[in-house]
Amino acid sequence: MYDYDIDFARHGDDFTILTSPNGYGKTTLLRIINSLDVKRLLYLYMLKYNSLTLWFDDDSEIVAHEIDDTAEGLKDVDTRKNQRRGLLLQWISKGAELCRFDYRPEQIREAIHIAYRKITSVRHFAGDVIEEDLEYYTTGEAGESLNTIIAQMQDQEQFLLQLATIQTDFIGANRIYTVFRRERVVRQRYEQPILQVVYELKEMLTRRIMEFQNNFQRLDSKLIDKLLEDKGAEIDEATYNQKATSLNQLIEELASFGLTNKQNLPVFQSGKGRILDVYLSLMEEKLSYYETLLPLVKLFNKNVQQKHFANKSIRLSAQHGIRIESDNGDILSASKLSTGEQNQLVLLYDLIFKTPENSILLIDEPESSLHVAWQNDFVSDMQLIASKKHLQIVAATHSPIIVSNTSDEKVFDLYYLQSK
Repeated sequence: MYDYDIDFARHGDDFTILTSPNGYGKTTLLRIINSLDVKRLLYLYMLKYNSLTLWFDDDSEIVAHEIDDTAEGLKDVDTRKNQRRGLLLQWISKGAELCRFDYRPEQIREAIHIAYRKITSVRHFAGDVIEEDLEYYTTGEAGESLNTIIAQMQDQEQFLLQLATIQTDFIGANRIYTVFRRERVVRQRYEQPILQVVYELKEMLTRRIMEFQNNFQRLDSKLIDKLLEDKGAEIDEATYNQKATSLNQLIEELASFGLTNKQNLPVFQSGKGRILDVYLSLMEEKLSYYETLLPLVKLFNKNVQQKHFANKSIRLSAQHGIRIESDNGDILSASKLSTGEQNQLVLLYDLIFKTPENSILLIDEPESSLHVAWQNDFVSDMQLIASKKHLQIVAATHSPIIVSNTSDEKVFDLYYLQSK
């Protein structure tokens, strides 16, 4: 029904908005992009379309088009309409095909039987594959297993290897009402997404602190060895004080989040420059363990503080995961937050801690449960996070506030695109 031509990076942008009335395919476009993964690739087969082309900034492209496998002898109209067509995916670079991947009904059926037998150890699988069965294989380990089997059957593993060079991440519209969106190896501990976020943050911070302490002790044992090996330089007081001041600031920052204990570095002593230089070098090495985590913690905390949650303060805490304190001093459960507040925290956690760097981030209805003031900040928040994590973000929204805060060249209205 629709024919769109959208250049998501026509100005080298890292942030794009899709908008339109309901029913014009905003979410479908996000899911198409998100299907560029071995776990979700079958979605491109499930979706009904004539052809689809995705261009990349290295001048390669993926071209998908249906193959009509309907037998010529079939005359019944209803039978022809219900007949599943095949799908050919081609990865093309500079006009030449690098690799391909075929979906054909009979091979999908056979692959599902193989996958089913691997899981259940049943030698015979009764029944045919219907549409509901296929839905099960559009996400997670089931999708990965099915596509791997199909690739092996047709000697097309190279396509899946190429696909692994693309990273996408999808944040759905109902993120705070449903079980947490991510596929996991371990079982969910909490049904409420906000409580799952709190639990995961606490677990992650606790684990990182334990690893830091183990590393700290290991490096402590190196001090004597380095001194005996005549490591270090005979630094002067000014050099020592400059390094010590910088490290003290870092320690203070880490301690504010409970990631290390507060401590003061020793004052400079004349004639001990080499020993102190070795000491500072080891301390820098110890604290470097947090060099990737600390920027994320600071980014999360900064965004939370800027939201000005009503009558409460919120910050990351190794002890609580997220520490929520009311203005009268009560410690609150995250489940007691308003819908909009929970939405903000789940969204920020997803963006900052779960979305891989250098990936394509897809957000459906970011305005869900957000106050007007928070919608007003959405674009600037996303652009900051995109720059920090090197993301390309595509959001689908109905919010006139979000649209009006985005420059015209970054907004695509599907209603007007279809009307041209």
